[in-house]
Amino acid sequence: MLSFSVGLALTLVASGAIAALSLKHVSTRWKGFGEFSQKAPWISGVLIIAVGIYMMLHGLNGIR
Repeated sequence: MLSFSVGLALTLVASGAIAALSLKHVSTRWKGFGEFSQKAPWISGVLIIAVGIYMMLHGLNGIR
């Protein structure tokens, strides 16, 4: 159990560090990244709502 917890912690820390370094790298190479990152939560929200509506309609169609 201890080795699983240590492995999970190392994986999470490593993936966070890689994400932070890649964000820094992308922001220096792509000047429009700041504007895109501000719109990303809205794009993600619209996509999640669209998938939810699709699944709801698919479920309602299965009930009939």
